[in-house]
Amino acid sequence: MPQTQAFPLASPPLRQRPHWPARASWQVARATPLRRLRRALWNFQVHPLIREGMVGGILGIGGGWLVAWAALWLTS
Repeated sequence: MPQTQAFPLASPPLRQRPHWPARASWQVARATPLRRLRRALWNFQVHPLIREGMVGGILGIGGGWLVAWAALWLTS
């Protein structure tokens, strides 16, 4: 008596499965922590407002106002 598959719809027949192309060794290699760090540094992007210096200028103006207010409060 030939054995039949218990769940024929659970997985497609072998001939219908996709053929994965062969990959190079550098594509198969696992991402080690050093490689992850290197890729993170390579893909690091600075926010445009920080790159243009606007945030630093705004914080500098706010800090100047705070210092002036503290000086007036201390000398009153």
